[in-house]
Amino acid sequence: MDSIEPKAAMADHVAYIPVQFKYLFGSYAEAENQAVFKVIKKLGVGYSDSEIKTAVSTKVNEYFVIDNWDFGDTFYFSELAAYLHKELGDYISSIVIVPKVSTTIDEFTNLLSISCALNEIFMAVTTSSDVKIITQLAQSELVGE
Repeated sequence: MDSIEPKAAMADHVAYIPVQFKYLFGSYAEAENQAVFKVIKKLGVGYSDSEIKTAVSTKVNEYFVIDNWDFGDTFYFSELAAYLHKELGDYISSIVIVPKVSTTIDEFTNLLSISCALNEIFMAVTTSSDVKIITQLAQSELVGE
């Protein structure tokens, strides 16, 4: 900011607005934004579960690179799921997002869209421990751990 102030004209007003990251999915995120990505591995692939977990967490974090977002944006899981299917089509056949701590099936929908305040921008802090390989989508898989 030291380089901006000297360039401001007398009539200019330089406003300092503190911004914050809204962390998503990993252990650094607020409890209501922590999630597990439950993935069904594509049949017949030669990738290990560890390779798939790492690939999913890497692609989630790439999706949330700061250049892709503006302050006050809204995240929609359907867009992330489409991106993951496009990028990881050789690895996965299905993916869902589930709150880490949940007691009801209704809480499953809380992470399908997340909004930022006008001074916030998204940052994913997903690790491979936030990804779980499952064999089928069942109601029991849609509730928290």
